[in-house]
Amino acid sequence: MQIALYAFPVLAGVLNAIHSGTNAQLTTSMSRPWWAAVFVCAVSGIAILPGVLISRESLPSLASIAGTPWWAWVGTVIAAVPVITTLLFAGRLGGAAFNGLVVTSTIVTSILLDHYGLLGFSVHSANIWRIVGAITMIGGLTLVCAF
Repeated sequence: MQIALYAFPVLAGVLNAIHSGTNAQLTTSMSRPWWAAVFVCAVSGIAILPGVLISRESLPSLASIAGTPWWAWVGTVIAAVPVITTLLFAGRLGGAAFNGLVVTSTIVTSILLDHYGLLGFSVHSANIWRIVGAITMIGGLTLVCAF
């Protein structure tokens, strides 16, 4: 089970890179990035339904929905930003630069969130090795974008 803990995020990263390319092509083909975003989100919602059906999850209770902190709902709106950003910019920047920017900014932000234990994350101090890792990623990203 420990392998799955790492394997699925790696798979998500691989699919994210592929996703950027397919969405860039969707935008090119449609010439309508905002409508492409609607289609991406709608089809994604439909693609999740088999998992809901197979798992036989019941609907969440109204109490659990009402008891969710307001800031947790912000994520549902934030989820649209990567979709439209991919549709508007991945094709122009190229896969390596676009995904490098996304991944590096995600790592740097995550180190800060972990350090302070924000948004429900466990505290993981921003020690020297994490900071060196972030700086190394920024250096690598600079090379990818420059060349």
